[in-house]
Amino acid sequence: MLHRFAATVASSLLFSCLPLSAQAPRIDKVDPPNWWINMPAPMLLVKGEHLTDARFIVGGLPIKRTMLSENGHWAELWLSKDATAAGEITLTAETQQGKAQMPSNLKLAARPATASLASLRVTSCISS
Repeated sequence: MLHRFAATVASSLLFSCLPLSAQAPRIDKVDPPNWWINMPAPMLLVKGEHLTDARFIVGGLPIKRTMLSENGHWAELWLSKDATAAGEITLTAETQQGKAQMPSNLKLAARPATASLASLRVTSCISS
């Protein structure tokens, strides 16, 4: 009887661990959630679960490098270039178990017009 109980407990533990490694990825958050277009190759930090073997797609933008955490909760994505047009892009993570998309699209904004640095004087930056 004790042998059967031990075998049942052991098999239950074994089977309860299997689904953890075979679940579809999940994306909870991406930082930064938005950025200016034409920035030099931004890096995105993705928080989620089951990202260990994920392949990422960032709205068609090429990914130069991907670093994944051992526990599958974090991914760092270095883009090789940035988008050239304002709008929204979708981040997707794919594994053999399924795929996940960012709950809301990442927003890319046009850089606002700023004052020219040539108009600044040294005296305008120094207070008495």
